[in-house]
Amino acid sequence: IKPGSMLAFGVFDKELYNYIQNDQATLQISNNGVTETIVGNIPQNHGHGQIHGAEFQVTYFYDFLPGALNGLGTDFNVTVLETRGTQNTSSSVYDPVQTGAARLKLPLEQLSRYSYNATLMYNKYGFDARLAYNWRSRYLMAASASNVQAPAYMEDYGQLDASLLYTLNAHYKIGIQAVNLTGAKSVIDIDERDNWYYGTQGNTSSALVYKHNWTLSDKRISLVLRGTF
Repeated sequence: IKPGSMLAFGVFDKELYNYIQNDQATLQISNNGVTETIVGNIPQNHGHGQIHGAEFQVTYFYDFLPGALNGLGTDFNVTVLETRGTQNTSSSVYDPVQTGAARLKLPLEQLSRYSYNATLMYNKYGFDARLAYNWRSRYLMAASASNVQAPAYMEDYGQLDASLLYTLNAHYKIGIQAVNLTGAKSVIDIDERDNWYYGTQGNTSSALVYKHNWTLSDKRISLVLRGTF
């Protein structure tokens, strides 16, 4: 576009082999002569997975604006993914007898279908400021959560962060950083719908989806002294 600004677009198709996924397993634990059988998650290599999608990014500085305003800039990027390959450990996730039987296809773990980052920037007179919002859509955390024997999902999550740094000299900057200004919560839900198991992510009743737990990372504000040598 012009010096300091950027416009980029890309498409990709990745084939994964022997990727690692946490699988439900029955374990024998012995202690002081007592042996117990427990169900837990252990990492194991799997077969063939696929990731394909597209990404777009634009970074632009508004240096045509008058005076102090010409230090403003924006950065925006978005990614859209389609994944498949993850397997659930049971064709009936609440029937332990079927554990290890016919496996059902799910999206790959830890990957959101949609994600974006939007940043407002200012860089002038020694000040470097950022206000950034990062968002990702619902994604599969675990194909077989050990405590419920069902797929567990992290719900949509967005977080607002900010920073302000001032350049003292060629080596040092001082400032403040703030994380999760909106106090966003991470919410995990359990999805019992068969359509999710088969990857159609379909049109069945949401009554079969229930919230499992909530996590609040809280707001964090830090004073920063940064050195570059």
